[in-house]
Amino acid sequence: MSTTQDSSDKSAMTDPLGLSSNSLRESDRFQLGVPALICRWRLSAQTLPLQNRHLRALACRHVNGKAVSKNLIAWVKQNLEWTLAAGSVEHPDGVLMLIIDESGQAAMTVGPYQELERPYVARLAQRATSALEEAAATGIAPETFCVYSNNKLILGIADNRRQSGSCSLITGLAESIGIPVAFDEGLAEKFVAGPRKLNDANLADSEVFLVSDEHGVVEARDGGGKRAQKFVGAYKKLFDRAAKRKNKLRAAQE
Repeated sequence: MSTTQDSSDKSAMTDPLGLSSNSLRESDRFQLGVPALICRWRLSAQTLPLQNRHLRALACRHVNGKAVSKNLIAWVKQNLEWTLAAGSVEHPDGVLMLIIDESGQAAMTVGPYQELERPYVARLAQRATSALEEAAATGIAPETFCVYSNNKLILGIADNRRQSGSCSLITGLAESIGIPVAFDEGLAEKFVAGPRKLNDANLADSEVFLVSDEHGVVEARDGGGKRAQKFVGAYKKLFDRAAKRKNKLRAAQE
């Protein structure tokens, strides 16, 4: 199997039979097909702070109408350690990509992180709407439109069973400080529709942010607020903590 990456040890690969990446390179028995699912997970100092949450969300995803197999989940767990240790050297704060094709073959690689440009309400709503289209096929939206309004956090997904790894973190944070959480799959569309729709839904005076496995918590440049900033800060603190632990461990080993 081959990928769009070069053949140096920056990516790990597997097939449905669970062959190792080395054996695949030697035999070149197959090529990665059309991607059916691409997960993008943000790193911090060569660590994956939300690893357990991402893996739980991955287990709830589907490829071609079938649940991601337990064998593939096991392969991901096995290869994460190597990928984080060796495959993320060039991009320690980059993005880990897990690509699964239509037949269940997979590749794992790390690339640079690119900050989300123009994070305005309309753009965040459009991204979340596209993520919902992905969720219709795979079960989980990688990005979620969120609104804090009337002392309540509203997530733009159907229910709590459809949360990405990052989204489950934000839900947990909200609940831990006593903020009620509600779900509204049509939330992003209300903001795309304009002011009248927001007034009708009693959402005109609200704080908007996006929760993304790749970008973290992104406050809307034209619609944020103090509560949104606290969620941004909590997410950043978690990643900073992971980096400090990694750097402390690295220093102890030198």
